[in-house]
Amino acid sequence: MAPQDAGLSPKPLTEIFRYHRQVFKSPAFWTSRHLEMVGCRFEDFENANDETEHSGVGHISIQPSNYDGPPISEDRVIENVGRLAKCSAYLSKAFSLSNLLLVGEGHAFDKRRKGPCFFWAGRSAHRAPYSMFLRHLQPGELRGRVPQLIGYIHYGNISGFGGQRHRELQRQQYPGRPRFRERLSEITPSEWSEDPYLVCILLSIAQRQERGSRSRQPTTYSSRLLVTNESDSQFIYLFEAEISSELLRILDKPNISAKQTVWPIIKRKRIPFEPYENFQKRITAQLLAPSPLRHSEALLHKNDAGIPKQEIGERECGRDDDESGAVRQMV
Repeated sequence: MAPQDAGLSPKPLTEIFRYHRQVFKSPAFWTSRHLEMVGCRFEDFENANDETEHSGVGHISIQPSNYDGPPISEDRVIENVGRLAKCSAYLSKAFSLSNLLLVGEGHAFDKRRKGPCFFWAGRSAHRAPYSMFLRHLQPGELRGRVPQLIGYIHYGNISGFGGQRHRELQRQQYPGRPRFRERLSEITPSEWSEDPYLVCILLSIAQRQERGSRSRQPTTYSSRLLVTNESDSQFIYLFEAEISSELLRILDKPNISAKQTVWPIIKRKRIPFEPYENFQKRITAQLLAPSPLRHSEALLHKNDAGIPKQEIGERECGRDDDESGAVRQMV
């Protein structure tokens, strides 16, 4: 719902922070009303046509990669897509997506990590249960460029019994089952694809890029997130937002900004699993395509000597964050 539809006008973050301090520290409790307060909303990509997605990779071309691996057979592709579409276990889905993005000739992505934390007021406030894929540095690209990051989460990790929202409420120790259910109902969105928790993850990905860029120039970061839902075995969903460095800096120091800040419009589209045999090419093409939203400038991060630093994924992720160790064993 757009802010004007709800009768609310976007407010400066300092004003919201004054009355909703604890909410920002617990993204599982964000609601559509909080998004309306800051002027953030969800929209479908214009001219998204599911039928054209079924036909193949369309007009999007995949650049050859120097990171060739053993080819993955069509039977294996179909097997992995089937697990991604229909299996209810997150780990199985994540491994299957890893096999599709990290394995095979010309694969464009390099590693899968645990998703980065959401930072609020200069501190790590929350870590969502999702994965992050790091793209290879492409031929001709300069070392030091912030690599493309793609998030992935299964919606069951957020909602439902045992999901993040359920666990966060349990920590609050609400007295009595009726009150627990009432509170859970209050913070559960009526439409899952407009869940404010997805905004938290998109912000986390952009914050990770911001930390890696070391740029002092105003810019925007393309933040992309793939989502599967057990209730929908026909589509995987792609959420995308262009997030400004100004917004990220305000999240870092929320109590000093008295002016209204532009929050992103979250764009979403459905990508069909069928036909399984060309899903790997189609999903890769979608993720490598330039952002259809406002493009951000090329980002370089250098040290004081002017030498490009290591890529963000290598520099900031420790051993415990690497989820890719067993990926190639599943193929």
